[in-house]
Amino acid sequence: MEKKQRLVGPDIIRAIAIFLVFSVHMVAISGANKSDVPDIKWMMGTFTRFASLASVPLFLLLTGYFQNRKKLSTKHYLSGIPLLVTYFIIAALIAVVQGKTVGLPNGVAHTVVNIFDFTYGYGWYVEMYLCLFALLPFFNMLIEALDRKKFQLLIGILIGITILPNFVANLLVEGVWLQIVPDFLKDMYVITYYFLGAYIARYQPQVNRWLCVGLGMAVVAAETGVSYLLHGWKYNWHLFSEFSDLPHLMVVLCVFLCFYRAAPKNKALCTVAREISTCSFEMYLLSYFTDHVLYTMLPLPAWQVLLINFAATYVLARLLRFVTVPLGQLLCNSAEKLCRRS
Repeated sequence: MEKKQRLVGPDIIRAIAIFLVFSVHMVAISGANKSDVPDIKWMMGTFTRFASLASVPLFLLLTGYFQNRKKLSTKHYLSGIPLLVTYFIIAALIAVVQGKTVGLPNGVAHTVVNIFDFTYGYGWYVEMYLCLFALLPFFNMLIEALDRKKFQLLIGILIGITILPNFVANLLVEGVWLQIVPDFLKDMYVITYYFLGAYIARYQPQVNRWLCVGLGMAVVAAETGVSYLLHGWKYNWHLFSEFSDLPHLMVVLCVFLCFYRAAPKNKALCTVAREISTCSFEMYLLSYFTDHVLYTMLPLPAWQVLLINFAATYVLARLLRFVTVPLGQLLCNSAEKLCRRS
């Protein structure tokens, strides 16, 4: 049987997404969007901040793109074991390196509780993904029952109740912040991005790539301009600050639609994208440690530390995978055997 060829486009998207994760952390840690006057540094920092908020949504779209055919099965849930193994090992390393186990009530027991509470590092992302992972077979049952028009209607409703509220709340009319769209479910934007990824996988929409690039850049530039007009050089961390804000959805779709069908001929580019993509989950979790170490240790411009941080974290992630991958696979295989016996 011929081996299925790996798709380059999604690798590029995942590489972009993890780089944007590092970028958004760089802005927050270094204060790249802070300035005494609205100069080019402020503009670049603010532009980078808004552009980088496409990071996590891109990962969620990729989940919908690849997982929308998954069936409800024991095998599906057991496939999450390697992810948990990676998280537990990295969370434990962060706890030890930061000295979290020293001088705390109950010592190690306290640390273990915090690890399972997803307290350490960027554990919130793992916690969020596990919830989505548990539900996605049921989401896929719904997808199978929908024709294209009903699927579009579902996505429209999801955007209306999870994406639109935050955007509308940013609008200021005569000194009053608008909150006129029901926002009870706005934190369920994760589901919206999942269904968008599934829709793209099912119907493979094609767009003009240059138009996507231009539109995405224009949206981020508009966000930067609005930020200055409303608040001047004093950056407001609450403006367009959520992954679920409408401008970020537009940028995410522009990036995804621009690259998901990409098939570059350059082998070096494909290899780099594949390598970064493969390590992206470990890089995300490990970056909590490298972010807080390198930006304080290296007396260099923030963008230079960003590149060093990205490269160093990739090396750490690649080395860690020599442990996490075989261990995760071993535990997954063992769990499958136990389930078959029972």
